[in-house]
Amino acid sequence: MSDTKTVDVPHLGGITAAYRMPHPYDPSKPTLVLVHSFITSSELYRGEYMNQKLTSAMNLLAIELLGHGQTRTKSENFTYWDTAIMNLQVMEALGVKKAFVLGTSQGGWITVRMALLAPDKQRLSSPSRTHSASNSSTAQIQGIIPVGTSLDYESERTRSLGCWDGPSLLTGNIDAWTSKQPTPDFEPEDKYCNFVIDNGFGKNCEQS
Repeated sequence: MSDTKTVDVPHLGGITAAYRMPHPYDPSKPTLVLVHSFITSSELYRGEYMNQKLTSAMNLLAIELLGHGQTRTKSENFTYWDTAIMNLQVMEALGVKKAFVLGTSQGGWITVRMALLAPDKQRLSSPSRTHSASNSSTAQIQGIIPVGTSLDYESERTRSLGCWDGPSLLTGNIDAWTSKQPTPDFEPEDKYCNFVIDNGFGKNCEQS
């Protein structure tokens, strides 16, 4: 996307983090950090960027997660905690001292981690709680808004409620792709690629 920018942050030995801020940062307004879902990008929040009523009331900052969009790192392994730390470092690099965080699906898990790593110390009444929860981040999270997120693990209960059902959706592909021999010409089937797109952007998304 032409209006997606990048900033370098130090976590994991260096990350080039992609982000989108539809308007210049205004420190007089509250800030909402947007954390997108699995297999999507900052494009998920296009409608919010175009909402003039919303953007006139607050700063919007969408950060593309590790393994997504235009964010890049040389590290081959990372966790949701690493993404949460990266997000906080992006906030610091952009001069955003405080923010609320909205996360969609897996983004909700990351919002919780960001709040645990960098709570708003003024909202914590117990000094001992502040000390135990704080880290070296200068950014502070004022509140979180998990959307479409189960804070349980991927249990039978959550699957029965209609949440993500990894075993039934992915076991067939994993079994079909498992091989004891090298497969240098491997390519995922169109059916799987369409499954990924449909889950990330919806079955009626634009073909382009």
